[in-house]
Amino acid sequence: MDAGLIEVENHDAPVVNLRPGDLLPKLRMPRTEQEIIARWINDPGFPLVSVLCITYNHEDYIEDALNGFLNQDTIFPFEIIVHDDASLDRTAEIVEHYARDYPRIIKVILQTENKYSQGYNPFIFIKNVCKGKYCALCEGDDYWLSENKLSRQVEALELNSDVKLSIHPAIMVDVTTDNWVFKYHKGNQERCLSANNAVAAASQFSPTASYLFKRDEFLKMPSWFFEAKDLPFGDYFVESIIGRGGILYLPDVFCVYRRNVVGSYTDRSRSRNRNELLSRMRSILYYTKKLESFPEIEAEAIFKRIKNVYSDYLRMAISRRDFEFFRSVIDQAHHDGYKIAASKVFASKGRASFRLYLLSLKMVSLLKGRIARFRRRKINSQSIKE
Repeated sequence: MDAGLIEVENHDAPVVNLRPGDLLPKLRMPRTEQEIIARWINDPGFPLVSVLCITYNHEDYIEDALNGFLNQDTIFPFEIIVHDDASLDRTAEIVEHYARDYPRIIKVILQTENKYSQGYNPFIFIKNVCKGKYCALCEGDDYWLSENKLSRQVEALELNSDVKLSIHPAIMVDVTTDNWVFKYHKGNQERCLSANNAVAAASQFSPTASYLFKRDEFLKMPSWFFEAKDLPFGDYFVESIIGRGGILYLPDVFCVYRRNVVGSYTDRSRSRNRNELLSRMRSILYYTKKLESFPEIEAEAIFKRIKNVYSDYLRMAISRRDFEFFRSVIDQAHHDGYKIAASKVFASKGRASFRLYLLSLKMVSLLKGRIARFRRRKINSQSIKE
């Protein structure tokens, strides 16, 4: 337990008892609106938590998200704000159906034309609507497993008022295979993590569906967070900026994060061309450097993040076998003063050296595979003898 953190409970095991290969538990159907509100000790018109749900073409998933919200077992009122970005499927129809059944809890913002494609951040349409002391995020293709998620996170943040953001692990499901793994686990103890860990992370530090943060801090996010039309994503900056005074980690697995959903950030990345990817990389670098204006964020963490961005885009170029893409990333890194491994610099000198570099990577991969198979055979052989 980190110094200064008030422990709510000691949770050594995840909230769900699952083993690899098990089917994920089904969510129960939610109670009626009257039954939910009957548990609240305060006026429903003054919610303690605003649940913010961004959705687009999620007809296969949105019911899980809404049921997970409505299943929350709390004594405090909460509101659910759903922003549908002009879905082309039945998402809006499903959301409106729920809103009719839960008119005092669910508020819906329905766009008539897609705003994301015009460069608008969906949060700009939500930020002035939510009324809670806290905001919880969950996109329409993810969902909450535990009925105690909100009450646990609210309790933890109420006891640790200096901390503005709480996170927890998730079950990550690949929708193309239905295989799942535990993800974003950072130990079995409740503790306060430095935001520098999130800033420097090579990939997403925690699932968006795990976020609970103070609304006042959300409204104080820089104007570019809401208004910039080239901001590639928002969750990283929520972690980095709202969490810069510390991130309260709970070890319970409270949510499911779906991966490879059609239209998701990961899915869209595969279909982008070279110029689109390079433009996005430059935007990521530009807004990451804006974190330098926050004194609580260490320069070393920002430096590591930028190096990780370059490494990530070099891997993309290699996987696409795209020399021009690869060389452009190297050139941008040199322009920004970041050192790149000599082997990669050599590979950027020409198409022949790039092909040679790809061949060397293939040979190294084959060699590692043979060594791994040899070690497995050796272990199996020793086991048989014993």
